[in-house]
Amino acid sequence: MPWLVLLLCLFSSMSSAASKLEIGGGVFIADIPHYLGSDQSEQYIMPVPYIRYQSDDLDVDRNSFTGYLWHNESLHLDISAGVSLAVDSEENQAREGMDDLDWVFELGPSLNYYFIGAPKTAKQFSIGLFTRKAMATDFSSVTNAGWRYGPSIYFESPLIVSSGYEVTTSVRANANFC
Repeated sequence: MPWLVLLLCLFSSMSSAASKLEIGGGVFIADIPHYLGSDQSEQYIMPVPYIRYQSDDLDVDRNSFTGYLWHNESLHLDISAGVSLAVDSEENQAREGMDDLDWVFELGPSLNYYFIGAPKTAKQFSIGLFTRKAMATDFSSVTNAGWRYGPSIYFESPLIVSSGYEVTTSVRANANFC
C-alpha cells in the first residue's frame, strides 16, 4: 500500500487543478476465476479500504488505474493498468501437475471514443482499443508474460443521486487477445 500513497502524491503534485481523494471502507465479495477462461474460481469475502483519487492527470478507483495522456473532443488516449491474481495449481483441477501461476501486472495505452460524456462525467458510453504489456512475478523475480490487447465497451449512468450518496450502474466488456 505504501507504493499507492507514493504514486498518488507524485501525480497530485503534477496536477494543475484541484484533486479529490476519497477514503473509506467496505466489504469485498467476489467470485474470481483462477485465470482467464478458467472454469474454477476462488470466492473472497473480506473487509477492504476504499480509495478513490481523481485529478486532471490520474484516476484511481476500485475498477481501474487510468492516467489521462491526451484528448481531442470525444477521442481520448489513456494509460491503464490491470492485475491477475496468483493461482496455486494444486487447488485447480485443470492445472493439476502444472506450475503455479504468478501475479500478473499489466500496463499500456487505451484509445477510447466517447459517444456520451467523457472519462470523468457521471454518464458515459465509450468504445476503445487497448494494449497492455504483461509481466508476471512471484515477488522474487519478474518474467515477461506477453501482451494483451483488444476492443472494449463501457457504459456508466447514475441511478440515484442524493446529497449523501450516489448509486450508479456500469457495464464493461472486453474481448481479450494474447
